[in-house]
Amino acid sequence: MVYQEQVMRVAQVVGGYSLGGADLLRRAMGKKNVEEMKRQRAVFIKGAGERGVKESVATEIFDLMEKFAGYGLISRTPQLILMSHTRRHISRFITQRHSLLPTCAW
Repeated sequence: MVYQEQVMRVAQVVGGYSLGGADLLRRAMGKKNVEEMKRQRAVFIKGAGERGVKESVATEIFDLMEKFAGYGLISRTPQLILMSHTRRHISRFITQRHSLLPTCAW
């Protein structure tokens, strides 16, 4: 994931967030608000479960999004290098475990 909008899209497609809810998640990640992130994790996992995603898989996807929050605000060049690997990993992960890739706008 390179852009915050990609985090929001994953939250919508996998976690069942509305656009407004995905924006709240994005803001919590951007501010590194630990308490809000705990709440958002529960919302994401519940929403993913309602869409047939196993809890362990939803947790791993959220962990990857949370990892993005840790370096999403660094300078662009290192961010692009680091993110290109993460994007490939998420795409492969979703393809192998869920067949959700056709519904995601990567």
